Amino acid sequence: MALWEALWSEWLTPHFDLFVALSILDLSRDQITGNLETFDELLKFVNDLSGHLSLTRVLKNAEILFYQFENKITLVECEAEKENAKKVQEQECDDVIHNALMNGKRKEKAEPESALRN
Repeated sequence: MALWEALWSEWLTPHFDLFVALSILDLSRDQITGNLETFDELLKFVNDLSGHLSLTRVLKNAEILFYQFENKITLVECEAEKENAKKVQEQECDDVIHNALMNGKRKEKAEPESALRN
């Protein structure tokens, strides 16, 4: 019953069921990678897990996996924001340099005209 409550309550995320599935695979990783070679063997193994898993352990691991995923997403977003800020700053510097060069060229063009007048 606790599994359905965790899934239906959408605890932590509406996609918590994916983290529960990932948790089961994570907790069974050694058995899956070490012994199972075909899809049929994997399917039989997963079906046989019913009633043999510690639900508390699965849910705790799912929560840990969710927070690890959330932290990685936050880091990626922060890095993207830093990169965007860096690009904006570079663009602003390029604009300043471009404007300074354009103003310098305008002054150069204006100076000969004023020299001719004198």
